[in-house]
Amino acid sequence: MTTLRHAFVALTLATVFASANAATPTPLGMTIGTTSCADAMKRIGASKLEGGKAPGQGVAEAADPSAVYAGATNVLAVCGEGKLVAVVMELSKGGMGNPAAREVFGTLSSKYKRLAGGAIPTVGDGYARFESDGVVVELKAPHLSFEFTLTYADKGLWERTERSKNQRADAEKKAKDNAL
Repeated sequence: MTTLRHAFVALTLATVFASANAATPTPLGMTIGTTSCADAMKRIGASKLEGGKAPGQGVAEAADPSAVYAGATNVLAVCGEGKLVAVVMELSKGGMGNPAAREVFGTLSSKYKRLAGGAIPTVGDGYARFESDGVVVELKAPHLSFEFTLTYADKGLWERTERSKNQRADAEKKAKDNAL
């Protein structure tokens, strides 16, 4: 009976901690896959959707990114089938030592499950990838840049994008190798 009780307590604690760290990402108050494209455009102050091959598809750019999020230099809402599928923000690192990127990393770490990368260093490239509720959250802080990129994307879209990037890189490498 004691072993069963310990197993129950362990399972209960695991469930509590898992659900406490499984918040649905809502960048800028918008939910990936749920918020309509029109609402996302209003939220970021964008007037048009560009690059879409069909209605409700494309990318909307914030007219005044710093009004959408303090420190933002660019905010994009990516739409597909009339719904928000990704948010991409470029943010100022906040000076020497990446203070803004490290602060954002701390917040993301407390909310979502980290899948890759680690803490953002004071010097050097920083990278972390998180996932929660079918959304991938990626933070990239290149060393010799004044900005870092924070991306929230539908997991399926993120996987297709990564696969496409890898295929292009493989094709470029193969072309280089064949040229020698």
